[in-house]
Amino acid sequence: MSESSRSLETAEVLRQSFDRSFTVAPRVTAQPPEQFLAIRVGGDAYAVRLAETAGLIVDRKVIALPSFAPDLLGIAGLRGNIVAVYDLGALLGYPRAPAGRWLLLIGGTETTGLAFADFEGHVQAAQVDFVVPDRLGTVRDHVREVVRIGEVMRPIINLVSIAEAIKRRVRSAGPSVEREVIDGS
Repeated sequence: MSESSRSLETAEVLRQSFDRSFTVAPRVTAQPPEQFLAIRVGGDAYAVRLAETAGLIVDRKVIALPSFAPDLLGIAGLRGNIVAVYDLGALLGYPRAPAGRWLLLIGGTETTGLAFADFEGHVQAAQVDFVVPDRLGTVRDHVREVVRIGEVMRPIINLVSIAEAIKRRVRSAGPSVEREVIDGS
């Protein structure tokens, strides 16, 4: 086989390989699963992104405070700090309930906690398990996505949205016990 024949043969192999590369679907690198806390509020299943939390506390005593905010349950002591405790169910539109057994600390601040009754565990979900809720079903405030975990569809509670709503309300209320607890002023 001559040098020019080998060059032609090599060129043909390279051309075929190049052409085949356009017929094969590109490889998709799998994203790692997202981490969630599975909880129940008002008996309904929900998920909370672990990345949006600062902690999960169980059986913390909540001291009631007088307040015009129907969802403020009171305060709790935690690691030498005072934490304002809100009823997560009330923030989601459920009737106000007594302080739940569990206290979820909102990430970015350890001064705001959300009380709820039932913690089901730590779970994870792949990106393919996410759906955007349609406007035909019941969609609550602070819920923008739904995730399928096992056989259960769980609305994802957006803790950033809840924290922003609490801050807006506290700022508009003016000086009060709530402002002192939340802002430390």
